[in-house]
Amino acid sequence: MSKKEKITYYTHFLTILVNEKVIKQVDISSHCDKHFKHGITHELIIELVKLLDKKYFPPDGLQSKEKQYFRALLRQENNKEYKLVWWWWVNKDNSVLYVRTCHPI
Repeated sequence: MSKKEKITYYTHFLTILVNEKVIKQVDISSHCDKHFKHGITHELIIELVKLLDKKYFPPDGLQSKEKQYFRALLRQENNKEYKLVWWWWVNKDNSVLYVRTCHPI
């Protein structure tokens, strides 16, 4: 995806608790679409996001003091491992987790 292409987000609703923050919506970036060929579907990403429930993850980075980034290495029941990168707004009171990318490791 080139830098000039607009990122689209696909919205999914669920309720989980991540870093003591109530998440009610997951928006998956169209950036993830390039991993479809590796079997990374939106359904798989939602299943991986559910694995974040009731866990704490240290921030992995901060972009312009507005977005806080996180990453996790997650293993499914079938022992396949994935890297999930997500972010949320730092100073906004919202309940949205934005998935930036997901790929097998």
